[in-house]
Order: sequence, then structure tokens, then C-alpha cells
Amino acid sequence: TYAAAANVIQQLTINKKTLSVTAITDTKTYDGTTVSTAIPTVGTLATDDAINVAPAQVFDNANVGTTHVLTASGLTIKNGSADVTGNYDISYATATGSITAKALTITTPAVTLSKVHDGNTLAAVTAGTLSGVVAGDAGKVTVAASASYDNATVGANKTITVTYTLGGSSAGNYSAPANYIATGAEIYSATIALQPLSDPTPNP
Repeated sequence: TYAAAANVIQQLTINKKTLSVTAITDTKTYDGTTVSTAIPTVGTLATDDAINVAPAQVFDNANVGTTHVLTASGLTIKNGSADVTGNYDISYATATGSITAKALTITTPAVTLSKVHDGNTLAAVTAGTLSGVVAGDAGKVTVAASASYDNATVGANKTITVTYTLGGSSAGNYSAPANYIATGAEIYSATIALQPLSDPTPNP
């Protein structure tokens, strides 16, 4: 006869499944935020598991640059209605990214289209109103305008080119407005006022 074998109780360990989440290289125009619209990639999940909340990624800072680091986070996983994120050992891999300068626009400047010849090409100008600065940079970006004739000689039908320079603590995140060209400018010849000579005093 045979006796039934005794039950043997063994303790088994179920290890977490390793899972990689990888940020995606992204380039965007400066908008004052660290948000990236690219979606990180997620490795293979266990059968019947699904992504509950997709991961997102952010830039390391909001400023213009070409050496940014993008970091992913936030993935959660479900099985049916159960949260099974804790069954995974999730590692997040970074990526590189770039933020490019935002181009600004400006209203038409006030340009003085004539002057008396003075030997230089400088023209009088008042800059227009700058637009396109993001809300968080209000008061942190200024603009200065300079203008010059195409040459300094006397004549009509000249052009004046207005160029813009940005200033302020956030100026590095923007590109200046495009040059403005004014036509029909003129440099007049200087008028020399001649004074009549007085009669010479006769010698005694």
C-alpha cells in the first residue's frame, strides 16, 4: 500500500515586470512653458494590461536653447478597472530637445522722411507697438528702433531702413521684428545764409 504524499507548501515570488518609458525628441517655439506635446513611448505591457494614464514629458526649462533635456513621467497601468501600476518596475529614459526663439511683430513705425544734409545717413524714427510677447513676459521685453537712409548724399526718392533691437530680461527668447523699409525719402541741401559785408572804414 502507498500513503499519500504530504502536501508541500512552497513560497513563490512574482517579480515586477520591468518597463521602459522613453521620452521623444521634440522641438518647439518658445511659449513660456516647459510643456512638450510629444508623447513618450511605452514598452510592452503584460497580457490584458493597458495604459490607464499615458505618460507626458516636459523640457528642463522654458528658455530658448538647443541642449534641453526632456523627462517623461506619469504613466499608470490598469487591468480592467484595477490599477496594476505597482506590478511594474518603470524606468524613464530622457531625450534631448530644442526651443527656438519666438518671432515678434510690430506696428508701423513713425519715420521722418526728409532732413537737411548733414553728412550722415541717420534718420529720425519712433518704434511702433510690439506684439507677440507671451503673457508671463509682460514688461520684460522692450524694443528700440534705428533708421538710416541708403546713402548720405543730397537727393530724392531715397529709401530708409528701420531695424529693431530687443532688450529686457526675456529678450533672449524672442527674435526682433523684420526690418521696415520706407520709400520716397529725401535729403535736402543745406541753405547757407550770406550776410552782406559792411562798407570798409576808410583810412584817415
